[in-house]
Amino acid sequence: MHAGSFASFIRLYGCNVGCWFCDTGYAAPDHGKQVEHFDIDSEDLRSKLLANMVVITGGEPLTHPQIDPLKIWLRNQGKKICIETSGCVKNAPARNPFQHITLSPKEHCSKLKVNPEMWNLANEVKLVISEENDFEYYEERIPRLLKSGTPVYLQPEFSSMPDVMEYIIDCLQDYPELKVSAQTHKFLGLR
Repeated sequence: MHAGSFASFIRLYGCNVGCWFCDTGYAAPDHGKQVEHFDIDSEDLRSKLLANMVVITGGEPLTHPQIDPLKIWLRNQGKKICIETSGCVKNAPARNPFQHITLSPKEHCSKLKVNPEMWNLANEVKLVISEENDFEYYEERIPRLLKSGTPVYLQPEFSSMPDVMEYIIDCLQDYPELKVSAQTHKFLGLR
């Protein structure tokens, strides 16, 4: 929903899902890449958050031990806080503690299931399509999501895009309420 909006991204380390197509090279601890990190109350972080909207992503941000202090710190900075999550968390928040939740489930490529409450908390759902038939895994949920007014986006996994676009177009013909999303930052060469 916010594609093209000016936003700062905070990528958190660590993930319990382990998708083969993860574009965050440090999402799983065994990737071993060194990443620049900041103390959440440092002037360095404050100076790097140029936008009013901050998107917290990962890895899996809802399993990060510092997510609550980070939310409080961002709120105190007057930031609009968005989060992108796989929803594969043991305990879903009692209510939406963020201004916007993008649920990007990975059940089709993981043994971990989305916490059922996360489907209700999501402001939007982004289905990453890496191979044909990925959409069918979630198809029974689509009518309920659309009826509730939750936008659903099909996003081709970047390296699989040439192979899955025809499939995604077929899905859109069956469900014209769905939309295509893309990793805009990759097309624009942004980090």
